[in-house]
Amino acid sequence: MNNLQLNIVRHKANSYIMIEGDHNSSLFYIIQEGVVKINDTVSKLLGYGEQTLQKGDFFGVVSSMSKFPRIETAFSQTDTLLIAIKNDQFPLLLQKSPNIALKIIKKFSTDLRHYDEYIAKSNIKSSGMVNVNEEDVLFNNGNYYLSKNNYNFAYRIFSNYNLSYPEGKYKKQANEKINLVKPYINPLYTELKLQGLNAIVPENFLIFSEGEIGDKLYIIQKGKIKITKIINNSEILIAVLKDGDIFGEMALLEDKPRTANAITSEKTNLLVVDRKNFNFMVINQPAMATKLIELLSERIWVAYRQIQNTFINDPMGKLWDMLLIQLLKNRVQIIPKGQFQCPFGIKDLIKMVGLSEADLTKYYNELIGTKKIEEINGNLFIKDVSIVEKQAEYYKKILEIQSKIKKN
Repeated sequence: MNNLQLNIVRHKANSYIMIEGDHNSSLFYIIQEGVVKINDTVSKLLGYGEQTLQKGDFFGVVSSMSKFPRIETAFSQTDTLLIAIKNDQFPLLLQKSPNIALKIIKKFSTDLRHYDEYIAKSNIKSSGMVNVNEEDVLFNNGNYYLSKNNYNFAYRIFSNYNLSYPEGKYKKQANEKINLVKPYINPLYTELKLQGLNAIVPENFLIFSEGEIGDKLYIIQKGKIKITKIINNSEILIAVLKDGDIFGEMALLEDKPRTANAITSEKTNLLVVDRKNFNFMVINQPAMATKLIELLSERIWVAYRQIQNTFINDPMGKLWDMLLIQLLKNRVQIIPKGQFQCPFGIKDLIKMVGLSEADLTKYYNELIGTKKIEEINGNLFIKDVSIVEKQAEYYKKILEIQSKIKKN
């Protein structure tokens, strides 16, 4: 612990501590004295006010731990005294104050749920679908996969419906459908088998479905996971997760139903953490807690950018911006003639931004027309990543102009 050197910084009243969009984001802060105001673009777009933080509160953690640009502006309302901590000092900080990790993780989980709910509602709104509760969602998901003759998924969902809602209103129908599909299932695809805290899961396995009651989070050690939602009788791709990514944490931390479906895209090795051993792991394994906070920080940053994406009116603007989000998420260096093989195709990209597949050919032709993007074996291949940033910035400027016109 002697290696941990905390820097104390002072800011006069009415001065900026950090600014949204700044790439210099290695530090985060804990308030010792004074009052700090926090604001950001998404809060403004959603009509929220500023946050007021005081002694003991922290800020700047998301960008610091994800190593992405700042997503918030911090302004000292009064003279302030702050502890400034570099991201590489975080494990040492947790050794001294392990409960900080629990506080940050809980806050991140709440923020993520709010962000994900907004993104989901935006997709529902764009599809014209009426929102329903979690129990209805889970049962309807079972019916969706049953209609697609995916008996393994349907069996798993209806079985988990009975576990999640033992006195649910669809209990009788769920049992009937379990009996209906049971002769056609493959047991390897209907039960997640654990070996200690690990699981080796085959390709196209449903880890969990939206609406389920869950008490586990998962960390991908090797493999790939699709996060999807069923909206308006269509499966919408929310994200593609890879080695080191985390999912399912919100159900564990907040004791609330799953907010999406998680499906393996290939054979996948998972580390499975349940509620019983979660706090112990966070408090006693600073390295694991640090990794978890890094992953949550990345997810919050990406979700934040996805919300910004929902405010882009032009469909092509949405697509270019989503491509840029994926490049940044995958740590792709944005340089002229830099290349990147996306882990998804044009159909998946359209689903990510909630657009209709009816205009797929139009969107495809416009992307391909740049001669900088092509689709190879079902995946988009970007020949020059700099074109993505240029196009995304173009539509961002249009959005800013439209916003100013509305204000006037």
